[in-house]
Amino acid sequence: MKIALLIPCILVLLPSRSFASLTGQRVHFTIHAQDSQEKVYEGYEDIATTAGQLNKKAVYYDLKKQEVMREEVTYNYKDLTLLYYNYENLLTGETTLVKNDSGTLNIRYRPGKDQKEKTGELKWQSDFIHGKSFHELIVREFAKLEQGESLKFALALPYRFETIDFRIAPEGRASDKDGTILKLSLAPQSFFIRQFAPKMSFTYRPGSPPKILTYSGPTGLPIDGEKGQQVIVKFNY
Repeated sequence: MKIALLIPCILVLLPSRSFASLTGQRVHFTIHAQDSQEKVYEGYEDIATTAGQLNKKAVYYDLKKQEVMREEVTYNYKDLTLLYYNYENLLTGETTLVKNDSGTLNIRYRPGKDQKEKTGELKWQSDFIHGKSFHELIVREFAKLEQGESLKFALALPYRFETIDFRIAPEGRASDKDGTILKLSLAPQSFFIRQFAPKMSFTYRPGSPPKILTYSGPTGLPIDGEKGQQVIVKFNY
């Protein structure tokens, strides 16, 4: 099971603002190797809103400022239904294209530049969540997380043409010079699958609105030639 690359699109999550004020916003981020803490990549994400839809475009760069990956996603802001997703890894040749046609996700996936493209479908259900909308889900349900409740959902994995049941759960609090930090874990609901899954987590600053600080987990971008390495993404406001 390709657990190490479970969420290649999770690296960028926008800071929370009101829906009406999101248009034209840009968030910068840096990606650090978890073991060494060295910066390995950086990038930014732009956001725009149109007729109840939220669109995010992300660009990733290496330390020489060469573009290495790009993503674009559109979903219904009200219920977080995925409408469109396009992922292109310029280093590995991996690509994913998803288009929602009347509730059915039409998927085209290529594992690498010299590999054959695969096609398939996935019927979207009301409990599905795509990785690029984690932040919106967390912000909407932040009060529950602060009270110790978990969020359960089916994570849509277009490159696998299936879903896996996941949960986001509070894992305690910490503090720094700026105040309280809420720690959240992201993990499969299945005990068996959890044994093979990498550690994934977020940190948030409680407030109105809550602010994402970091994401820790695997990346689809190679580090020293190897995919699936653990990284820490730091968001810069």
